[in-house]
Amino acid sequence: MLLKEKKVHNNKKNTKAMNKNNTIIIAITAAVFGIIFVIVFMINQNNNRNYNNIKITKNKYLVYTKTENTTGKFSQEIPFLNIDCPIAESINKDIDMFLSSFNNSNKNIINYEYNINGIILSLVVKVVDYDTTNAPNVYFRTYNFNLDTLEAISDEALLNFFGVEADTVRQKIEDKFKDYYYEELKEGYLNQSECDFDCFITYRGFQGYMEDIHYYVEAGKLVLFKPFIFASIYGEEEFFTDEHFKFLIANFSNK
Repeated sequence: MLLKEKKVHNNKKNTKAMNKNNTIIIAITAAVFGIIFVIVFMINQNNNRNYNNIKITKNKYLVYTKTENTTGKFSQEIPFLNIDCPIAESINKDIDMFLSSFNNSNKNIINYEYNINGIILSLVVKVVDYDTTNAPNVYFRTYNFNLDTLEAISDEALLNFFGVEADTVRQKIEDKFKDYYYEELKEGYLNQSECDFDCFITYRGFQGYMEDIHYYVEAGKLVLFKPFIFASIYGEEEFFTDEHFKFLIANFSNK
């Protein structure tokens, strides 16, 4: 009876040991799968954060300099949108077409900048054309791109997103030019008796405030670039800087 009881006791012990081993194996397997899941998740997160999953060339930025010419007085940097989708391909073709009449001259400045705000990538291409008979001409081209849907973002969509009406945009542009005018009066570039505000605007060379405007998202703010003539008989080219061509329209935090 003692041997039989002892044998039964041993079976229970062995069963418990087997169950314990199985539990350990399951726990280890679960831990391994958990670690693998975390690693894969982190890799995917890193790829998404770097946008490697949508890049054409993985080891380059989303926007990089495709060609560069720094010889001579005027530098030229041609951007490339490094995203593998039809819309990005169209944007790159449009950039090349836009710059085709400028990048073969050694009297033009071409540069660009881009900004990523959440899923919005904004790219602005800037040109200053000194190959003119009179004052230099300024040109801008902007592109706003949804990194999630891989689609272009229209001006109307940006205005709706920031809750801005076209009349507000126009007023902000006009107000900013008035600021420029009064700053020039204060600094002695202009004399109000010789050149009033209408005279000042005439020298800027555009027909309307809403003409030739280009929206761009920067650090959570909606801005626009507007080209105008910055040189005149009054020496205003000494007053205007790159920042004067950029107009703040709305701040997302103030929506």
